[in-house]
Amino acid sequence: AEIFWPNVSPLEGRHSLATALSVLRPRLPTGSIESTRDSVALNSGKLDRDLDRLLAGEVMAAPTRDELEVAAFLEGFEIPDSVEFSQWKDRQRATLLSPTKAALVQLIDLWLPGHAQR
Repeated sequence: AEIFWPNVSPLEGRHSLATALSVLRPRLPTGSIESTRDSVALNSGKLDRDLDRLLAGEVMAAPTRDELEVAAFLEGFEIPDSVEFSQWKDRQRATLLSPTKAALVQLIDLWLPGHAQR
């Protein structure tokens, strides 16, 4: 809660987090959010995440899915006044630089004249 709401009391932050989770839970598959009094986690086995496709190198379109839209991790998502969140996001982006670059190269190769179909 402190990461998302750094300028409120711990009690207000926990309340805001509980409210956010109550909004998210019905919009996600059952069991997608695992939480205890002290932690919240996404159950990746219950979700179809772009991040999983990126890490697996599954960038190209297939009969059951569109081409992956590749961008920086959480591009456009900011939490005002949360330095801790910004630092965490930057660390995640740094970790994902190599697979992001590989994905972009695949997509660029697809559009280059004379590219080989893969």
